Amino acid sequence: MLNWKEFEVQEQIRKDRLVRAEHARLVRFVSTQQESSLKKVSIQILKMVGSRLVRWGDSLLNRCEKLSLVSQGQSSQSNL
Repeated sequence: MLNWKEFEVQEQIRKDRLVRAEHARLVRFVSTQQESSLKKVSIQILKMVGSRLVRWGDSLLNRCEKLSLVSQGQSSQSNL
């Protein structure tokens, strides 16, 4: 049977464990929230970079098409 001192020690251990468990739960909750917001920001950044790359690719394609048309025009003129 527990005496009063042992009971107080066991009760304090139980309270400490409850506090640590609550702290761990809060840490998990906050880290999950941060991961979620980090994912959202990462997705937004990737969308911006992707659209910029597409625009850059389109401009390169247009430049190549213009150069191709110019070179085709010059080769057809030299064949005349």
